[in-house]
Amino acid sequence: MRKGDNQSDSIGRYIIIPVFLVCFLLFHSAKAQTEWRNWNSVNVNASVTRKLDISGSHLRSYVMTDSFNNNFNQTTLQADYDLNKRISLRGSVLLTTFPGQTNATIRYISRLSYTRRLLKKVNWTNALQLEYHSKNETRYRARAILVTRFAARKRLTPLKLSPSISYLLFYNVGGDSIRYFDAEGNVIARNAPNGFHRGRLFINLNSKISNHFSLSVYYMRQSEFNLFTPATRKMNIVNPNTGNITRPFDDYNVAGITLQYNFKTYKKKKKDNDHKVRPLED
Repeated sequence: MRKGDNQSDSIGRYIIIPVFLVCFLLFHSAKAQTEWRNWNSVNVNASVTRKLDISGSHLRSYVMTDSFNNNFNQTTLQADYDLNKRISLRGSVLLTTFPGQTNATIRYISRLSYTRRLLKKVNWTNALQLEYHSKNETRYRARAILVTRFAARKRLTPLKLSPSISYLLFYNVGGDSIRYFDAEGNVIARNAPNGFHRGRLFINLNSKISNHFSLSVYYMRQSEFNLFTPATRKMNIVNPNTGNITRPFDDYNVAGITLQYNFKTYKKKKKDNDHKVRPLED
C-alpha cells in the first residue's frame, strides 16, 4: 500500500470517529428520556435502468417501554433517479396508519441530494427534502428537512459492513394553531408553531448478506426543541392558568432493523443500493 493511502486512512479515522462520538455524546447529554421504540422494516428495491430505482417498503413501530405496543405502521412507494454521479432526485408517497384508528395520513415527498467524496474513503451526502401532508396530520401541513450523511465508500471486510451516520433537522410549517400567553395568563397570539423543532441522529450499520439481501441495524435519537424560534411560534407551551402543556416535546430512542432485497435486473457497476433505503422520518 502506498504511503498516501495510509495517510488518507489515518486522516479519515481521525475525522469520522470524532463525528460519531460528538453526536452520540451531545444527544445523550440532552434532556433525559426513557422511552424506547423498536422499528422493523422490509424494503424491496428494483433497478429499472442504470439511473432509476423503484422501491417499496413497510415499517412497523413498537413502544418497547409500553409492552411492545404497536403505535403506527408505514408503507412507502419510492423512486430514485441519479442525474449524475453526485446529484440525485427522489419522489415518494408514504401512508401512515394507526392501530385501532381510521385517521390515516398520506405524505408526499420530494428530495434533492448532492454527494461528494472525502479523502477517497467517505461519501458525504447533503440533501433537502420537502414534504406535504394530508389534513389528518394536525401537527404540521408541510416540512422541510435538511439531511447530512457520512458513509464509508467501500464495505469493510470480512463481514461486508458499511457504517454510516446521519443527522436530520426538521422545519415545520402549518398545522393546528397554539395559544400563547403572557405572564398573567392572557392569550396574546394564536399561531401554528412554524420553525426548526426536531432533530434526529441515526447511527447505522449495514451488512451485505448475499448478492440480493442486505441487513441494517441502527440506533436513532429524536429530540424536539425550539431552535431560532420566535416566542409566538414555539412548541411545548405551558398554560399559566392550568399548567397544561400544548404540543409537548416528543423525545425518544429507537433500536431498528431493516431487511432489504435487491432485484438484479439491471447491474450497477460498483454501486450499493444501501443509500436507497428510505430515511425514517415518522
